[in-house]
Formats: sequence, structure tokens, C-alpha cells
Amino acid sequence: MSTREPGALEGGAREPSAMEGGVPDAGAPPGGRPRRWITRTPAQTERLGAELAAELAPDGVLLLHGELGSGKTVLARGLAAALGIDRRQVLSPTFNLIREHRGSAGRLVHVDLYRLGPEEGGGLGLEELLAGPGVKVVEWAERLPAAPPQGRLLALRLRRLPDGPDGGGELREIAEIAPGEIARPAHAGLQTTKGREERL
Repeated sequence: MSTREPGALEGGAREPSAMEGGVPDAGAPPGGRPRRWITRTPAQTERLGAELAAELAPDGVLLLHGELGSGKTVLARGLAAALGIDRRQVLSPTFNLIREHRGSAGRLVHVDLYRLGPEEGGGLGLEELLAGPGVKVVEWAERLPAAPPQGRLLALRLRRLPDGPDGGGELREIAEIAPGEIARPAHAGLQTTKGREERL
């Protein structure tokens, strides 16, 4: 990149002190200016997750929005490591929906709503879970049945970028967005076909 984006990771993760702003209570990102990072390897994405843990601990909520393979679970692993949790324990909880981990520096609740149908979220107690103790990471946060509770809240949109001249296919853009941009009804943008939800 010829100009460095705020928070860009180039050739290695930025030092934690380079993270600007804090987690907003609600609404726009810190200072009204969203942050943006570019990671080139899964290790860099994990390191970013570890840096963000300082903003979210002890009881914050991280909302993640992005396509399959965009790095949501990788980011969650880095956050877990910063909480003293073995990163190898943090798997995509697609089939369990919710996994809880306890580490030396805190509790992590990892939620994956990929398989959640538009009518299925109301009975899971997600609102109480997200208001409870520990850092909560929600993958496919656009499928939450209701807006998350107010508090320490950070929302990120992840996407894969086209390969650079060196190839490799690991470029990721991770952009901070206002929580309201993804906190919409779970049925938005979904269609049920033969019992399976497909993205439109």
C-alpha cells in the first residue's frame, strides 16, 4: 500500500500502543472515525484480536460480520489467547452455537449464529448471555434476533481481499463499523430453502 490506513498491519502487527481510541458505549466508532486494519497472515489477524482484548475485557461484546473464511474465528483465537485461553481450544462453534472458555485473565463466550434460522434466536437467551460476565464474541452477528445490550461494544466487518502481487490469498480487511450497521433483524437478507438458509 502506498499510504498506510489507520491501524494497518504491514509486515507484522502494530504495537498495542498504536491502537487508537477505545470501545464506544454505543453508536459511532471512537472519535467518529472508524479504524481499519489490513492483515496479511492468520498470525497477524490473531495478533489484532489479542490487541482488541484490552478494549473488550472484562465484559465487552465483539460483533463480527463477514463472509465464510474472512477470519472471524481466527480473530477470536487471538482474543482468547490474550485472556489466557489456549488458542487451540477456540474452534468455530457452528454446530454448538455457544462455547464458553475460561482463562487466567478472563472468561470468553464464543457464539456462532451461522446455522441459526430467522425464527430460532428468541428462545436461546442471547440477550441475557450478552449482558452477562466475560468477553462475548458473536460471529454472524447480523443474525442476532435483537440489538445487543448497551455497554462495551465493538463491531467489525471482515472481508477477504484480492491477492496482491505476491499471491498467497491471506489478505484481510478488518473495518470498525457502528454496531447498528449489523444489528438488524435476523431474517434480513436470508432465505430458507429446503430447511437450509442461504445468503441472498
